[in-house]
Amino acid sequence: NLIPVTSDGDNHQPIWTRNGREIVYGREDVARGVQGLFRQVADGSFPPELLLAGSEIGGSPSRSVPYPGSVAPNDEVLLFERSSIATASDLWVVPMSGGTPRPFLATPAFEGDGAFSPDGRWLAYVSDESGRQEVFVRAFPGKGGRRQVSVAGGEWPLWSRDGTRLFYGQGRRLMAVDFEGEGRDAVVGQPQQILKGFNFSRGMFDLMPDGDSVVLLKSARGG
Repeated sequence: NLIPVTSDGDNHQPIWTRNGREIVYGREDVARGVQGLFRQVADGSFPPELLLAGSEIGGSPSRSVPYPGSVAPNDEVLLFERSSIATASDLWVVPMSGGTPRPFLATPAFEGDGAFSPDGRWLAYVSDESGRQEVFVRAFPGKGGRRQVSVAGGEWPLWSRDGTRLFYGQGRRLMAVDFEGEGRDAVVGQPQQILKGFNFSRGMFDLMPDGDSVVLLKSARGG
């Protein structure tokens, strides 16, 4: 039987912790005045725990619920998106054990779709600083080692299990590039088409645990 994990409010974008025991998600409950990030045991055996209240983020007023993006190895740090009037969508980090959140990348451009590499030393993300959305990588922590990954657009980057390839959507094409990171230097290969003919936009696909298969959300109307 299917058992709902959440019951109150409007809940968004669940992601798994690295140990596979919990999920983290954004919640907005207007009736109770609640907005923030929550963590919960995946089997629903314990009530949700507030990880970060929206009011704790600071800065200019948030326009939306913060969205979890990725959890670093050992479940130490959570990467999340936060929208504001001043800087649109930005990437922030907060310790999973609780603590003060801090911006990782906050500019007037859109920054989102963040994903930690398997070793936690790199972040893949999407930015429209060039005028369209492209995939980039940066060394973590800090803001150095920036490299553009995609060509002619890209979104929703996903790492291979060993961290040597990056996959991303480009309209109705799934692209992949080879990746090698040493220190704060990254070497990125040329994008190659892996699949086509499906919707590879934001949140419409994911990699299976075997690292070789892709799961897709497909419209019943064939979209």
